[in-house]
Amino acid sequence: MVLRQSTRDDEAFHSRYDEETEEEEEEEEEEEEEEEEEEDFVLVGYRPTRGKGKSSSLVFEQEKEEEEEEGTAEHSSTPIRKRGGSVVLSAPSIDDDFDLELSKFKRLVETISPTPGIDALREEFEKNTSLQAVENAKIETEERARLRKSRVQLAAQRRMQRLEEELRLTLVEESASRDGAMLKIASFQNALSLRDVSDASVTNKATEARLNRVEKERKENLENISQLVQDAKTMAQKQREEKEKQKKIEAEKKLEEEKRDKEIQKQKEKMKQEEEARALAEAKQREAEKIPAVYVTAEALEAEKRSLQVLHAARERVAAYSASPEAKRERRTIIQRLTIHVQQVACTKDQVVKKADDIIREFLTPATPEHIRTYAMITLSKKILAQCDVQVAKLNRYAFALAEVLARCAAHIPELSEIFVALLRDACPLAVPKYYPFLKSKYAEEKEYFKICGYAPSEDDANAFESSDSYANRISGYMLLYGAYVQVSPVVVQNHPHSIDQAWAWFSRLLNKCPPNRQTAVALESFLKHAGYEFVKTYRNQGVKLLLVIAQQWIPKLESARDPDAVPVISRLRTYLNERKFEILPEGSNMPKTDTSSLTI
Repeated sequence: MVLRQSTRDDEAFHSRYDEETEEEEEEEEEEEEEEEEEEDFVLVGYRPTRGKGKSSSLVFEQEKEEEEEEGTAEHSSTPIRKRGGSVVLSAPSIDDDFDLELSKFKRLVETISPTPGIDALREEFEKNTSLQAVENAKIETEERARLRKSRVQLAAQRRMQRLEEELRLTLVEESASRDGAMLKIASFQNALSLRDVSDASVTNKATEARLNRVEKERKENLENISQLVQDAKTMAQKQREEKEKQKKIEAEKKLEEEKRDKEIQKQKEKMKQEEEARALAEAKQREAEKIPAVYVTAEALEAEKRSLQVLHAARERVAAYSASPEAKRERRTIIQRLTIHVQQVACTKDQVVKKADDIIREFLTPATPEHIRTYAMITLSKKILAQCDVQVAKLNRYAFALAEVLARCAAHIPELSEIFVALLRDACPLAVPKYYPFLKSKYAEEKEYFKICGYAPSEDDANAFESSDSYANRISGYMLLYGAYVQVSPVVVQNHPHSIDQAWAWFSRLLNKCPPNRQTAVALESFLKHAGYEFVKTYRNQGVKLLLVIAQQWIPKLESARDPDAVPVISRLRTYLNERKFEILPEGSNMPKTDTSSLTI
């Protein structure tokens, strides 16, 4: 604190010193300027005089004599103003005596009578005299300026010496003041240190006393807590013993109640089992009486029977050939050739015609042995059906190319169409159409039901079957191929043995007999998607009426079942009918002549 006060005093001292120094310097500069101006005027021949009414200003002028008035008229004077006063500059004169003699000479000349040429001499004399005076004044002015400069330098040196001496003295005073302040600070620090030591001693004693008091209170609290804990343990032990006794009593009561409840439950279960057995027997009896084993029309069964007879006859003809070890290589060759032909079928008219001609030429000519021709027809039908899982379900338009190849071959040998339809109905009963409801009274296990409905074995588990979604996708693939097969126009393939009239039969049999559910809806939507256009084109108003039955009666029944899995297929059916897509050629049916993507330029 003393150090800060000393610093402020030093700053105030320096500030006052600087201000006083500046004021002194300004006053000295003003005095020197005034002295120099007066000296300059004196050097050129002016006399200082006091002006009238101006006590603080000087007026320099020559003696006012009548003789000098004429000389002053020839030379203009210039007033100079300085600090409120004025200085009048007259023509310069070197010496007062010289001026006096000059004026006397002028008066003498004026008294002399004019002589020719005297005026010119006088003017020349006056001119020379003025020039000499000006030159002398100039020399004297330069000398005065030099002397003034030397005086100024000398004064500056003296001023600098005074300032250095004052600065030295100031530094000495500041050093002494700073040393005194430091001594005061040291004394204050010592005093504070002594006081801190004293305060620390007092604080330590107070802290020690407080710690002793706290320790004593802590020990007392611990003793009290220990006593309370002991009392609580004793009380808790008593409560536990009482609770255990109460639990034992309650457990015994509960065991007795459980025994009674078990006896009552056994009696109830026995009565329930008896009631369920009676109800199951009655339900089985009612189910057997009301629900048929299969939903199918008599006409559909008759058509299925005819195609199965053709298939059985064909299998009997090739039974010996299929089992002959000698024909194994020949059979493998037939399978390989037909597999290649089916896989090479493309969605172009040229490729469809070419593949159909190749198959007919290799296997279906009259010159081909009957057992080889029959074996080839069965193999070709299986290979085309196998594409339903591989290609048709993923690329729907591929069904039209396969169907036209099959139709061209069947037009050459109608027996091929019966064999294909029989194998299709065996793999997909809804192609009949035929639907098997699940009846507990008829099927001991679900496996029997899945097998008869056409479910394929699971790839992951040989003892299980595929999921319902996978089964629905396979149904869609089969029915897309079947719809594409029946819609082949007589204009494209003449003598088609299984044409659009089979579509009318399939629609009427499904709507009249099969119940609306997810499986039947998938079959209907897929078949309608590919055969609907040709069906309406052929039957016109009657075909449209049949579609109205689907929209107004069959679909509402399907919706009333509230099956969440059937929602997508219901939506597709509604879209197809509402947007009248049966008036538009199905995608892929109008195949291009060649595959333009294979052309190169």
